[in-house]
Amino acid sequence: MIEKEYIEPNEGFTQTVVVKTGNFKTLYISGQIGDGANLEAQTITTFQNLEKQLQNCNATFKDVVNASINTTLSRT
Repeated sequence: MIEKEYIEPNEGFTQTVVVKTGNFKTLYISGQIGDGANLEAQTITTFQNLEKQLQNCNATFKDVVNASINTTLSRT
């Protein structure tokens, strides 16, 4: 049986979904964005946001198997 748990859901959206199948648990964390004046600050806050979502599920970065990272180049 597959169980889904929506972590901190709001109006039609949740940042993290926990899917349990038997003894296995998979976390699906939505795209996180950073805040700050430059790429370094934005990267730091992005990973802080990810860490918070992992902690909400009793997980750490050591538990992460796959991550996709997207960046854009801003030309001013």
